[in-house]
Amino acid sequence: MKKIVLLFFLLTSAVWFSCENEPYEGPFPSAEVLPDDGGSNPSDDDPVNPVEFENQLYALLDGTELLFDAILVEVSNTASSYEVIKVESTFNNHNLLISIPSNLSSGAYHYSENTLQTAPHLYLRYNDNTEPNVFYIGNGSLTVLQHDVDDRHIKAIFESAIHTENDGVLNLTQGSLEIVY
Repeated sequence: MKKIVLLFFLLTSAVWFSCENEPYEGPFPSAEVLPDDGGSNPSDDDPVNPVEFENQLYALLDGTELLFDAILVEVSNTASSYEVIKVESTFNNHNLLISIPSNLSSGAYHYSENTLQTAPHLYLRYNDNTEPNVFYIGNGSLTVLQHDVDDRHIKAIFESAIHTENDGVLNLTQGSLEIVY
């Protein structure tokens, strides 16, 4: 046994010392440098800083740009233990609330009155503040473009047909949001 350990030590030492000061031959490996396109890279290690980030919400209501006064973002749990992100804003005399499950990944999702009461609680609610207790639920779609659950940052686009009383329809188009929650 002593001979085997001694032989192993001698072989290892011989290999170690024979390669110690030999120069490297051949080209040094290099990383490919990609051109900077000026845009953001979703794989960047820099998280979105909620202090420096300004939440954004945009939409057209029947072709008219909505100028939102303030954007309120709240995270809450539903009765069925789902965590939802609620994005709410006002414009003139109108109020818009979008409820988004916090576990949605990138993809397209349909919402309607049916998704208001059932999991995953994805819906869009509209009301005219002249009648504060009258709410209308939109039928439409939300497409999550990016959702970083760790940094709590979501970017999405949406559209909706909002059916009002007397068979009226309000069209919410070109909707987009980018928020930190």
